[in-house]
Amino acid sequence: MTEFKYYLYDIENPVLENSDIWKKFLPVNRFSERSEQFSITHGDYFSAIKDFLIKDRFQYLAQALPADFEYQKRKIPENIKSVNIVLEKHGEFYHPARVDVQLSNIELSFVINAAVSHNGKKCIKQEYNLLNILGKKFPFSFVPEVYAAGTGLTLTGNEIPMFLGTWFKGYCEFHISGKEKKIMVWDSSRSNPVLSLKQTQDLYRQAAMILTCYYDLETFAHIFPWHHGAGDFIVHISDKGIKLKLITVRNYEPVLLVEGDRDERAVLEALLVFFLHLSIHIRIDRLDGVGGLAWSDDLAVKAGFEGFFQGLKLQVMDSIFPENMPDIFLKYLKAFSEKDLLETAEGIFYDYPSHAPEIPFIRQNIKSHINLLGNIINSASFNM
Repeated sequence: MTEFKYYLYDIENPVLENSDIWKKFLPVNRFSERSEQFSITHGDYFSAIKDFLIKDRFQYLAQALPADFEYQKRKIPENIKSVNIVLEKHGEFYHPARVDVQLSNIELSFVINAAVSHNGKKCIKQEYNLLNILGKKFPFSFVPEVYAAGTGLTLTGNEIPMFLGTWFKGYCEFHISGKEKKIMVWDSSRSNPVLSLKQTQDLYRQAAMILTCYYDLETFAHIFPWHHGAGDFIVHISDKGIKLKLITVRNYEPVLLVEGDRDERAVLEALLVFFLHLSIHIRIDRLDGVGGLAWSDDLAVKAGFEGFFQGLKLQVMDSIFPENMPDIFLKYLKAFSEKDLLETAEGIFYDYPSHAPEIPFIRQNIKSHINLLGNIINSASFNM
C-alpha cells in the first residue's frame, strides 16, 4: 500500500488530514488578501492530486519514468513505496506541487501543475500541448518535458485539471530586489543569495538565449507572454556557474503577421520585431516578486544582446537557414538609425492593451533603452 504524505512549501511543514490547514481555503495567488480565496481547500487540492496520480494503477507516473526503468514500470504500483506531495506556491495560473516518488531503490521528483484559478483553467490544456510540441520540435531542454494531463477529483467531487512534468531540482525563483536592483534568488537553503555582477549578466544572457532558441524562424512564432515578475524563469546556482530554465509556455503565436511569401525580407523584419521586443521585455520585473514594476540595470541590454545572438547561432544549426544568419541579421540591424529603431520599438508596443501595467513603464524608459541598444549594435563585430 503506497503511503501518501502532504506538505506546505517544504518537508518541514507537514499537512495532516483534517488539520486546520487541510480545511483552510487556498489563496488565489501570492498577492491575495485573506478575503480573496478559492472555494477549494488545501485538502481538496492534495486529494485531487492523489486521485490524479493513482488513476489506472499509477499509469501517469509509469509514463513519466525514464526508458531504462522498464522493470519498475512493469511493477507499478507495487514498486511505489511512498509519495510526498509538496504545495510549492500559489501562482496566478497554477498551484504547482513537487511530487517525490519513492520507488524500491530510488527517489524521483516530478511537478504537477494544478489549475485552480479561472485563468489557469483557461490555458492549461493549451500550455500542455505547447510544451509537448516544443519538446518535439526543438533539440533543447530549457522547458519542462510533460508526460500526462488529466483531472483529479476533490473531496467534494469537483475536478481540477492538471498535468505532470519535469521537476527542475535545485532551481529557484528570482527577482530584482532593493534600491540597488540586485537579483535575489528565493532559495531559503542558501539564505536567499544575491547574484554577483557576472552571475546577473549570465542570467539575462541565458534568458535571451532560451527565448531565441524557441523562436520559429519560419513561422515567426515566439513564446509570449512570459514575465520575470511571475517567476516564469528559474535559476540554479553552483560552483560552475548558473543555469536557467523557462517553466511555462502559455502562448506561441507569430510575432508578426505577414501576407504573402515569407521571403528573406519578411524573415528579417519579423526577427527585428522579436529582437526589440525581447530586449525591452527582458528588463521588466516586479520588486521582490510582489511589489511594483522594476526596470533592470543597463547591463541586461548587453547581456540580452549576446544571448539573442547565441540563441540564433543554435537555431540555425542543422536548419534550412544559412550558418551566417547571425551575421546577416547584424548587418541588417546596423543599417537602422537610432531613430528608426525607436520608431519600430514604439510601434511594437503601440498595439498593447492600454491597461497593461508595463506600458507606461516602457514608454518612460524606451528612449534611453534604444540609445544604449543602438550603441551596442554599432560596436558589435561580425562572427560573434
